[in-house]
Formats: sequence, C-alpha cells, structure tokens
Amino acid sequence: MLKRLHGGMVSCHFGSTGSVLPELVKSLGRIDFMFHDCGHSREDHVSDFNQVSEILSPGALVLFDDIHWEDPRIYAGQAGTYEGWKEVVGHPRVKRAVEIGDDEPEGEAKES
Repeated sequence: MLKRLHGGMVSCHFGSTGSVLPELVKSLGRIDFMFHDCGHSREDHVSDFNQVSEILSPGALVLFDDIHWEDPRIYAGQAGTYEGWKEVVGHPRVKRAVEIGDDEPEGEAKES
C-alpha cells in the first residue's frame, strides 16, 4: 500500500534481517522511517536497530511490531522481545519511545 501511494519514496525488502539488512545499510542513504516486522526476539530487535542506527535521519521514526510477542513454536524458551525493546529504548539515538496497544502494560516513554 505504501509503495502504491508513495512510489519511489518507499522500498520493501523481504527476507531474514541477517541476510538482507547488512546489504541494505550499505546501499541506502539516510532513512526517515523503518517498520520492523522481522525476527521477533531480543537479539533481533537489538541487532537490527544497532545496524540501522547510523543511517537513521535525525528525527527518524522506527516502528517495532509485536514487542510482546512470544511464540514457543518458534523459540524454545523465551524470545525476550520486550527485553529487546527496552534495550532499543535505552540506545543513545532514541529520544522518545512509546508503546501502543490495549493489551500491553502502561506505555513507557523516554524523554531526553
């Protein structure tokens, strides 16, 4: 939908972030918006954010999907998505962070 509405301003890439993201980071200039709906684990959230942090424009928006996601069919034990989210929120590049959803705990915000 975004590609249809905004043409050349949007690109979508499919695949595991371990194989797709390193090449994207090398080929992209600054990015203003990233929607992360990839690996759902603490390690994925932290690693993926760290990889893109240097190419984020000042004021960029990064949206993480499913920060409370735990699926024992995919990860033995705990995926730790929420712990990964909290680590990302603590990154020096993050100025504000907001949790949105009716079934999650009270929203957490970080102000600098």
